[in-house]
Amino acid sequence: MPQGCAIVGTGGAARSHAAHLKALPHVKLHAIWGSDPQRTAQIAQTLDCHAATDFHQLLNHADISAIIFANEPGRHVLAAQAARAGRHVLVEKPLAATLHDGEEIVAACRENNIVAATVFQRRFGTEVAQIKELLNQETIGRIRRVETRTLIHRDPSYYRQGNRWRLEPCGGLVMNFLSHQLDLVIHFFGPVRRVFACLDFLEPGSRIDREAMIILELCYGLRVTIWAAANFPKPFGESWTIIGEEGSIRMYGNTLQISDKPWGNDMPVGMRHHLRHWFFSRRSPPPPVSGTLKDQHADFFAAIEEGRDPKVTIEDGWNVLKLTWAIHESHDRKTWVELL
Repeated sequence: MPQGCAIVGTGGAARSHAAHLKALPHVKLHAIWGSDPQRTAQIAQTLDCHAATDFHQLLNHADISAIIFANEPGRHVLAAQAARAGRHVLVEKPLAATLHDGEEIVAACRENNIVAATVFQRRFGTEVAQIKELLNQETIGRIRRVETRTLIHRDPSYYRQGNRWRLEPCGGLVMNFLSHQLDLVIHFFGPVRRVFACLDFLEPGSRIDREAMIILELCYGLRVTIWAAANFPKPFGESWTIIGEEGSIRMYGNTLQISDKPWGNDMPVGMRHHLRHWFFSRRSPPPPVSGTLKDQHADFFAAIEEGRDPKVTIEDGWNVLKLTWAIHESHDRKTWVELL
């Protein structure tokens, strides 16, 4: 029998989740619920599922064992109610709009022993898996420096779309866009000890950050620098440079380049052969190109069936949420902010 689920939210993220769920034959979308009943009914008809008229209908539906929260971050705290009702939860990033709400969600999930995850689908990308394995094998030696850039363009009108939740800090660059990069920093290199940040905002008096310069210092002294902008004239996307004592790794989008030099020149034939042997000698073939919601959905529902933790947990979202608020605090106080 397929696992039953529901979606909270009717925006673009909710529709994206619904589209990816169709690729999982063992999962059935039973219902969707949003704050606008008319819009909910329209989308439910398109998705061929029930249009719930209130949140408790989802909790009382006997066939719904999991709920995906793809609504505005300020209402993600409903996931705590779902956890207390014994429902497994998958929550979009950012985990919550406030630290208080995030803590409540995590506590409810822990206390009720349900499968809980935050949406960080980038973890399932081929290039991310390759970088993680290269780092684990110390292929480029001890890591000395990490730089990442995210350059995108969002017109000011973007923040006023829909129910205008992006006019809050959770809709700005750091919480809404950089959550994925911050999660990958922790995934690749471990916990962040302290942070220093300088932010630029949409307009005077606004709390919607649109540009950021961030330094993350890890427990063992490694520093990661992040430059990100949501107001760049042309969207160049995301890039990473990881410099080790014996080489470097560069990632631009889904393209990976490995060099035996820190400045990223093409690798000599001998080293290319060594890395080609590393790539093809693994027991299993590489995962499909690029991580998608489908990949994370598959892992989340498999975790429910197998009674295990998902590869990305609710605590991962909590760690990133705390880091995003520390970034804002560092900007306000103009000093380093300790996390550990």
